[in-house]
Amino acid sequence: MNSNALSVVSRLPQHYRLSGHDDGRRLEALPEPLQSREDSLTGLKLLSHGHHSTYDALCAIRSHLEGLQIDSLILTWEGEPCLFLHSDDESTAMCALKTAGAAIAENISARYPF
Repeated sequence: MNSNALSVVSRLPQHYRLSGHDDGRRLEALPEPLQSREDSLTGLKLLSHGHHSTYDALCAIRSHLEGLQIDSLILTWEGEPCLFLHSDDESTAMCALKTAGAAIAENISARYPF
């Protein structure tokens, strides 16, 4: 995963779930009271990377996470490919990405709401 040392990943601000429409690959954002559900997903958006395409970079990240037994899938959200994983795996995935050299961008207002 050395090529991900140039990747910058940001967590999407909401939690999501797969809806039961058609092929099950449609996402919907969860309202805040439902975000602790067992089936909620966390989304990761790639801000920059060292690959030819965002999809290729997400595939490399997904492959790295699968090697650590963290399931994820690549779906389009708001017109861009994003990586989605079970919310319970978020901390483990973020640690794995940091260890592999990816930078994690955080919304500063979420940490310091002044």
